[in-house]
This record gives sequence, structure tokens and C-alpha cells, in this order.
Amino acid sequence: MKQKKMVETKFLFIKNVIKMKSNIVICLSHLMENDLLPTEQGKKRVNVAIQEYLNGNTNYLIMSGGFSQKEKPITQAEAMKVYAISQGIKKEEIILEEESLETVAQAAFTKKRIIVPNNWKNITVVSSNYHLPRVKGIFDFVYGDNFKINYFEADSELDNDIPTLTNEVKSLMTFISTFRGIERGDTENILTRLYESHPIYCPDKVKPINEQLLIRKYLFDNSLGF
Repeated sequence: MKQKKMVETKFLFIKNVIKMKSNIVICLSHLMENDLLPTEQGKKRVNVAIQEYLNGNTNYLIMSGGFSQKEKPITQAEAMKVYAISQGIKKEEIILEEESLETVAQAAFTKKRIIVPNNWKNITVVSSNYHLPRVKGIFDFVYGDNFKINYFEADSELDNDIPTLTNEVKSLMTFISTFRGIERGDTENILTRLYESHPIYCPDKVKPINEQLLIRKYLFDNSLGF
């Protein structure tokens, strides 16, 4: 059986860049199929990222997603890389973020390991249309005010699926509850809270939340500080 490779936790500096374009594109992973390629949703996300590259808006594509499918021998980021290469993108123009298991970590690790070390400020984040409102809430909070972030959507029929949209709202409310009290852009404290309290990492420590109350605070008085 093929062993999973170890994901190195290091800062990723890009050498010999003469001139960067205005944006760096971060493509967020979906699941992968048994052939170790992204699902159709995942491919659509990568296709949007590739189009930004072909339009001349970036020199690099960041593929973000780790071993969240533990039964698979590669990360979701690697699966997206393989697919992008099959579509004509050079491997040297693809950067992998392979530590994350969910969206908050995708924001935190792309920022800490890749974006900040390379002093990039203008970012485009790609995900599916139904996922993008939650992505925007998370990335705006994790990155803070010193970055310009654009959000591009990939089409999905789930954009009209009520259970999916309901789960997205619940997940956003859990995010707001989990990271309440942390300043926008405070990467280190966000990562500390992530590993101490996030339901994926510490399911037994998560307290029930009043979703309706959180929605009212978030939408009407912004008292949560987001």
C-alpha cells in the first residue's frame, strides 16, 4: 500500500520572481474521487483558477487542501495539482498548501506559510458558489485589513439546495462562536483557538450555540466584531 507523504510545515518562498501580477489565486479543495482526481465540483474550482492564470492575472496558483480524506494516499491539494497539470499548467507554477483540514485552516495556513512570506497583498480566492459566502467571512477575518481579497465562484447546482445552504449558515455560526474575542488578522491566536476549540480537532470541547441569536448579532448589530 502506498504510504502517505509527510507534509512539511515550512514557509514557502518563491525565488527568481521578476515581476508579480496583481493577484495570487488560492483554489480551495473539494473532495477527490477514487481515481485521486478532484470531484466535478473540485474540477470546476480549478478551472476558474486556471482561467485567471490564462487571463494573465496571476503567475502562480495555490492549491489548498490536506489529508481530510484519510483513506486517500494524497492530499486534496495534490489532486488539484495533478488535474491542473493535465489542463496545461506547469508544475512550477503551482504551490501546495497541504496542512489544512477545513476552511479556517485553509485561510490561516495559506496566509502564514505562503502569502505573508512572499509579501503578496492582492489575492483571489476560488470556491463553489454555495460555499463562497462562508469563505468570505472566514478569509476576511483571518487575513485582516492589510490584504485586498477578491472572491470568484465556480458554478454548482448546490447553490439552490436548501440543506446545503442551511449547513453553510450553521458552519458560519459555529465559526463566529469559536473565534469570538480574537482580533481580525491575528493569525497565531486564530491557529491556537483552531486547535483548541474547532469541532474538527476537538469535537468534545465544542459548546452548543444559539444560532438564531448569533445570526441576529452578526446581521444587525455586528457586536461579534466581524
